[in-house]
Amino acid sequence: MRSLCKFFSISVLVILLLTVSGRDSNARAPGGAGPGAFSGELRGVYQVQGKVLCVNCTVQEVQQASPQHLSDLYTLKKGKQQAVFQVTEIRNSASGRESLLGRWEAITGLTRRLTLRADESVWRKLTAPENQRREVQLIGLLQNTGTFDVAELTFVE
Repeated sequence: MRSLCKFFSISVLVILLLTVSGRDSNARAPGGAGPGAFSGELRGVYQVQGKVLCVNCTVQEVQQASPQHLSDLYTLKKGKQQAVFQVTEIRNSASGRESLLGRWEAITGLTRRLTLRADESVWRKLTAPENQRREVQLIGLLQNTGTFDVAELTFVE
């Protein structure tokens, strides 16, 4: 129950932060929409659990180098940097557990690429050499444009 309350309070915080930050830049709003508009339809708050396998590499390189079959691999991009991320679990605020073949994959498509929008400190923590292959949980908003706005990063022990 405690984790559920934490999840909903974080969800409200994320929505408020993104709404407030959207008021500064109407340039992101399609068709000149008013303050607080986002580019792309929001798909709810997602909790994504997984681990970074490598930085500045490709999914193909990871699959070739790995003797075992790795699945659910995604490319996370932030600016000119990228990382390969293996997803182990996805949860959505609206529906609880989300099937990996559900809306998540409908948005990421066959390319399995997401643009990560987060503070630089979040990206540095996520891709730091000592944190690679360490289980992490990302909480944020997923847009149908393939952008994942990350509000929180926590390491799962």
